[in-house]
Amino acid sequence: MINGTVARPGPFAGTRNVVPGGAGNSESEQRASASPSRRASVVTPGSARRLVAVFALAACLIFPARAVGQERIDPMAAAVAQSFTMIEQSFVDLAEAMPAEQYTFKPTNGEFTDVRTFGEQVKHVACTNFAFFSEIEKKEPPEGCGTGGPHPATTKAELMTYLRESFAYAGRVLRTMTPANALEPAGGVYGGMNTRLGLTTLSVWHASDHYGQLVVYLRMNRIVPPASRPVPVEPAPATTATAFRDGGAYGSVTRVELPFGNLDTSFVESDLRSLGIASGDAFYVRCRDKTFEIVLGRNFGDVARGEWVAFFPGPGPLKIARNFASAAQASGCQSGDSLFASVRPRVN
Repeated sequence: MINGTVARPGPFAGTRNVVPGGAGNSESEQRASASPSRRASVVTPGSARRLVAVFALAACLIFPARAVGQERIDPMAAAVAQSFTMIEQSFVDLAEAMPAEQYTFKPTNGEFTDVRTFGEQVKHVACTNFAFFSEIEKKEPPEGCGTGGPHPATTKAELMTYLRESFAYAGRVLRTMTPANALEPAGGVYGGMNTRLGLTTLSVWHASDHYGQLVVYLRMNRIVPPASRPVPVEPAPATTATAFRDGGAYGSVTRVELPFGNLDTSFVESDLRSLGIASGDAFYVRCRDKTFEIVLGRNFGDVARGEWVAFFPGPGPLKIARNFASAAQASGCQSGDSLFASVRPRVN
């Protein structure tokens, strides 16, 4: 019994609504919980097999093979993990942006009866992350996530730690999904009758739903969500032609993409082809006094969290980045710095 209503098995049993007309108000969340057709439609046996085939085929096209020695993540898991990582970063940044003294804030001007405070929203999402992925692992999920669950966190610092732990746990479980286990039965009080694949996609939706609600909370406090802020752009210095010598190619950093810290370079596809570097290969880049092993991929999903990846965004030059981390901070590189790319690390 939560707020006078009986909690039903299914997505977000006992979940309260926050933003009327926005993503996931109380009526829509209650319909998602109470409607058998919607609960069953998460992944039905017939459609699920077709969905698995589509995921596997699309992911194989998107994600090239990794270099030997790197953590192996199945392309299906990588496809979902890319979306999950995006909402993780946006949600954590949003929660960090709200001042600690405003974690007790909740809207009152409008139809906001019985809504959660900002802090309660954050705690609900963290608890539900643990719940969904505990059900995938056939573990007992935390009780009462609709009202925050059993975790004792109350302050902003405590809630931020809990939130980060929940996303980290979810990410670890998500990355174990393969085409062979994607349709394994999974679920319970929170996920309803479902599958591993169904619960992972449901988790993306749930975090995104509450992110949309909390955007309103921030803006009502005159705070622009970090993901919506204009991205400052460093002026690009004049580029020079690639020089091939010393067993590699010399280029430069043309721009540091702020605030993410990705490095735009002067290298073009033909430069790497000339070095014998193809998609999926690992190669080395030296900047200042540091050398990094990088995978040439197609996007961030080609590598695990914190690892280095390089790719060509559309027709543009090579971009060097770290998944969910700053390449500029790790390397110390700035616009105009010289880069040396090679198949083998350069020995001074």
